[in-house]
Amino acid sequence: MLKMLCLAAGLLASGPALAASEPLPAQLAVSTAGVDLQDPVAVQALYARLHAAAGAVCDGYAVNSRVSAADVACADRALAQAVQALNAPLLTALYTGAASQRDRTTLVRR
Repeated sequence: MLKMLCLAAGLLASGPALAASEPLPAQLAVSTAGVDLQDPVAVQALYARLHAAAGAVCDGYAVNSRVSAADVACADRALAQAVQALNAPLLTALYTGAASQRDRTTLVRR
């Protein structure tokens, strides 16, 4: 059975439907086929693929060669949504640990 997870850039509309003229958020499918979500090595590899995909769907490089705070926030949301959708304890623990480390690094840089 082939399993795919779609990462989408941007937030889901919380109010009225988006206007027809607004572009749809970028999406990228990441296959989870053959990934043993009980194997720490496999989960770490999947996390790396999800992280890269989140960065890709939120990359504003075409508009600006710098990574903006909006790009980073978008990638963080996309990765969080993907991890939540998979609902795999090892993946969630890896994500939580990485997010916690990122928060500590941000505080040290300030």
